[in-house]
Amino acid sequence: LPPLTLYAFLEKSSKYLKNWLRTADYNQITVLDTHDGICITDVEDLLPEPNIKKLVANVEDRSGDTITRGNAGNLHSVGAIYQLTCTYYDALKRNDDAMVGARAIQFFTPGIPQVYYHGLVAGVNNFDLANETGESREINRTYYTLDEWKEAIEHPVAKRTRTLMKFRNEYPAFNGRFELMTSEDTEVKMKWLKDNLWCELEVDLITLKGVITYIDESNKREKKFEI
Repeated sequence: LPPLTLYAFLEKSSKYLKNWLRTADYNQITVLDTHDGICITDVEDLLPEPNIKKLVANVEDRSGDTITRGNAGNLHSVGAIYQLTCTYYDALKRNDDAMVGARAIQFFTPGIPQVYYHGLVAGVNNFDLANETGESREINRTYYTLDEWKEAIEHPVAKRTRTLMKFRNEYPAFNGRFELMTSEDTEVKMKWLKDNLWCELEVDLITLKGVITYIDESNKREKKFEI
């Protein structure tokens, strides 16, 4: 999910993401970012090699040292690349709408979503920490004091993400059936249905705007809000 979603936003194409979503297992934990970075090996059978090269080249321009497989025969090949050391926010060029849109896609993907603390507050690459420790993955492991965290959690991305969290945790349709809706390759449309309730996410990869439409539990009327 992380590299496929990233590719969708950077290249304005949901083709490969949707190919995977059509067969995604409900029994999974979903992530966008982790303490280690963005794993590339997971998409070697899902993204063509030229597309992987394009994704890696795009993100490498604003990330730390790429993690490679220790036993790779050719360290310059796509197969040698293991992880990109970069925060997801930096990978998305620090675009708030893209970050929230990616998070919404994660929340609508079948499975249990997990949100890494640094991604929640739109953390940026910590090159100082990575250089200080000599561990490139520390670029995404910023330590916060309590006062720093209180400030970070008020970032616009964090506020919008908490709204999505509340909806994802409380709306009953997420305990029902997932449906990947037909859409253009510049869009992602996802839906959950349970009994007489449903919710639908639409994300436009060109404008980076996202909308959630749902049936209100109390009055059974259709409502929507921008993410």
